[in-house]
Amino acid sequence: MTLVQRIQALAQTHHAEWVGIRRHLHAHPELSFEEHETMAFVAGKLA
Repeated sequence: MTLVQRIQALAQTHHAEWVGIRRHLHAHPELSFEEHETMAFVAGKLA
């Protein structure tokens, strides 16, 4: 499997999750330098 194929497979595997994260962040906007909920959400996803 080439590198490009591996990247495409990874993207297909995680596409729905990444779209869900984007939709959550866009549905819950916060003001600049006051992104407390966003920070907690992203930290939870990275943990």
